[in-house]
Amino acid sequence: MKRTKIHKLEEKGHSPFILIGISYSDSIHKLAWALNSKSNMGLSQADSIQQVKEDSTTLHFPAMNNDTESSELMLALIKCKHEGFALLKSHPNIDYVIQIAGTYSDTIIAAMRRELKTIPGVMATFVISPKEAKLKEPLSPI
Repeated sequence: MKRTKIHKLEEKGHSPFILIGISYSDSIHKLAWALNSKSNMGLSQADSIQQVKEDSTTLHFPAMNNDTESSELMLALIKCKHEGFALLKSHPNIDYVIQIAGTYSDTIIAAMRRELKTIPGVMATFVISPKEAKLKEPLSPI
């Protein structure tokens, strides 16, 4: 019997990423300003994250990114609620997420959470894994 060689195709994936959920009642602009002031993240306006509902209407969730050309750490601040809809179905009560990709560690994530907790109005932060959020790819393009 002749053996056939099986070739497995591997898809070039995205960088590993993780999310930090944030409970914060003010606007995305105030949160981005506070983060830029306290930790020099360099967040600026980016294209919104689009999600299509069952009735084919498109929802736009505001987002801000850091300058990825000058940083090994890619950050995106994303508003998770829009017109009564949640971006992450697994976490409908969170207000914002920071998506972290690139070269990051548990130390960087812990430091970022500590920094977030010093911002007036931030009530809670927590780490959300892509698996927990049921995400196969990042919310914001990396």
